[in-house]
Amino acid sequence: MSHKSVMVAVFGLLMLVAVSSKTLAADVTGVWRYEGLPDSEVTIAQDGNLVYISAHHGVNSAPGAPAAIISYGIGVIDGDKIKVQFKVVRRPTPTWGGTNGVTYQDLTVSPDGKTVTGTWRNDVGQGPAAKLIRVY
Repeated sequence: MSHKSVMVAVFGLLMLVAVSSKTLAADVTGVWRYEGLPDSEVTIAQDGNLVYISAHHGVNSAPGAPAAIISYGIGVIDGDKIKVQFKVVRRPTPTWGGTNGVTYQDLTVSPDGKTVTGTWRNDVGQGPAAKLIRVY
């Protein structure tokens, strides 16, 4: 095989890899907290473009209500964009997090990797802005 043939073959393989691969995902593995909730802890484990998240934080709730919100989620990361579906397994009230306790987050990782911002919503469309700050 000639040198030119080898170069054409290598170029072709590189183009195939470039076209078929997704955007290189930001690395979000670590421990985070929600801005404004110093007692929160969000642990993110990343495996390629999959993210697995567990989160908990205390709330000021009515007497007899659970003292903390506990949830877990799975999602995908593509470049700096994260989409996650959460299941809230402990809620301060039966309607917190919507009617079924499932919430969705659309997030963006900052260029320096120290914050993640975006929005969350429940099954009835309610939800505020969200900001996570990397602890480590």
